[in-house]
Amino acid sequence: MSDVLVLPAVAKNVLYQCKKCDAERYHRVLAHTSETSAKIECEICGSKKTFKLTKPKSAAKKKTTASAKKRASKTVAPSTWAELNERANTDKAVDYNFKNTYEANTVLDHKKFGIGFIIKVEGQKMEVVFQDQIRQLIHGR
Repeated sequence: MSDVLVLPAVAKNVLYQCKKCDAERYHRVLAHTSETSAKIECEICGSKKTFKLTKPKSAAKKKTTASAKKRASKTVAPSTWAELNERANTDKAVDYNFKNTYEANTVLDHKKFGIGFIIKVEGQKMEVVFQDQIRQLIHGR
């Protein structure tokens, strides 16, 4: 199925995916129903459907996705972690267990991620700054 920017004239053929034939077939344009759509009929099986113009691709909008947030947290985390590491006593780090509850400004010792500093606690989620990035962990389950 190719991108068509202008509706083909009535009685002309257009190559389109036929769902009934399960193949790309020529369809005859029966009538224009609006400026962007037309009724078409498969030349092989006779099934009728609506053909709509494809919209030209516009510039993608910037969205703050999870991956974008993750990239941002990777750039912020090392400097924040170094600053917190200088001020905190890492000898009193608490071993992380998702069953325990924690408060902000607690130093954690995570088996996989190492020493981390809790900067935010909301319900059963908490943000922890580790040396490589800021991560969301659960607690109190």
